[in-house]
Amino acid sequence: MHYLDIGNELQVFRTLYELHQRAQRARVAIIPGVGFGVVATNCLARYVSDAVGGAEHLEVATRAATAQQGPGIAASVRENLPYGGWTRQAGHLQSCPLGSGMVTITLPDGPCRVMPFPTGDLEAAFQATGAPGITAYSPIPGDPAARKPQASDKEPAGPQAYRSFGWARATGPDGTTTQAWLQTGDSYAFTAAASIRAVEEALTQSLRGAFSPAAAFGASFALTVPGTTRIDAIPAQAPPAKSL
Repeated sequence: MHYLDIGNELQVFRTLYELHQRAQRARVAIIPGVGFGVVATNCLARYVSDAVGGAEHLEVATRAATAQQGPGIAASVRENLPYGGWTRQAGHLQSCPLGSGMVTITLPDGPCRVMPFPTGDLEAAFQATGAPGITAYSPIPGDPAARKPQASDKEPAGPQAYRSFGWARATGPDGTTTQAWLQTGDSYAFTAAASIRAVEEALTQSLRGAFSPAAAFGASFALTVPGTTRIDAIPAQAPPAKSL
């Protein structure tokens, strides 16, 4: 029996990935994180890493928008917070003070302030790409950009009135840098569709072992969710990402 979930807890991902050989022997697949956050960053991480010939450093982030916030995100935050901040340096997890390392990234609708956060995205990106340096960001609580209205007053309420984003930037061995964005609608609607698609793919393929979504299904897996697009460039007038 395969195992898939929509969680996003760093320590859970680490534990599950350590079961890779046991899963191979049992002829089953273990694929955590088949919801919006991990699928978005993982597929983008794989995409930009491949574009630079194998990333030496990766940065990933998401900003979710949904019509009605459920308990899942809050539960993941509670599980991750006790571990403080984490990044991956030289292939190893390194702790850092929670709230340090704030930067401003550019999303298709404008700038967004983010900080390193110990989510499963961090471990999933390493599993998908092997990049020795990885930072997974989360929007800063209370930042106006994170609270900006995600649905127009002129649009009807519903999943398609909301815009959720993923972002990834990779630096290659020669210093080449590339980035890409993922845009979709309501993040919970994406999670529902992506999890079903992941189950379908897991049952169709002969997967054996523990994988991240992109390692299991490829960098374009997120694009199989209706209403989802990948963006390779946004208007030049948008401000570039910068450190604070």
